[in-house]
Amino acid sequence: MFLIYNENERRTGGGFNPNDFDPNACIRKHFENEAYLKFILGASDDFNERQQARKELDICERKQNYWKKHPQYDPTIAASDIKEIRRKWNV
Repeated sequence: MFLIYNENERRTGGGFNPNDFDPNACIRKHFENEAYLKFILGASDDFNERQQARKELDICERKQNYWKKHPQYDPTIAASDIKEIRRKWNV
């Protein structure tokens, strides 16, 4: 079972070039995922679902930290996106 991040997905080497991605868009996507996972933590009555959300929050945080190190990361854009997502999710 996974909610967003499949821990069991086979990772393949190669083919990934971080310069082909917009780090700010990636941060936005992962922060949106974080808001959803936190919603599940607070709203779900299912113990297994909450445990899975906790595990995936770790993955989500790791991915956000990765993109923050990208040379094209702009904290001003990220702050604006995060503000919008927080307003949307009431967090």
